[in-house]
Amino acid sequence: MQTTEWSSSVNVKIQELCQAALDGPWFKSIQSRLNAFKQDGEAQARIQAVNDKGETLQHKESQGLPITPLEIQEFERLREEFFQDSVARGFVEAQEEMHQMKSTVERHLELAFELGRLPLPEDLEGGCESGGCGCKH
Repeated sequence: MQTTEWSSSVNVKIQELCQAALDGPWFKSIQSRLNAFKQDGEAQARIQAVNDKGETLQHKESQGLPITPLEIQEFERLREEFFQDSVARGFVEAQEEMHQMKSTVERHLELAFELGRLPLPEDLEGGCESGGCGCKH
């Protein structure tokens, strides 16, 4: 990546933003849930089973093959078992929270570029449904 005049100052602010996120109590909660999942072989096996079954069903669908009600039932059973496990559920929730934070940062940056100024609270209102995210829905 080529260094530009702005990259040094922007990189400093990116580092500050990352550190602020890492220092936040929400991150410690996310990290705790991710670590609990990493240490739980059963929860990992459950998510693997759900993913494998989901991939099998997607492959069948992409090949134009019929998916039986029994296959769908089995997928739903595996998914339900996964979400009944508090460690597994915490893992998914932690991933969703990280994604939400990333999306928020991206949205602020996109709006700043689009507007040529810092976004105001009213610029951020509405989300996707009203076109506030810039996705042209």
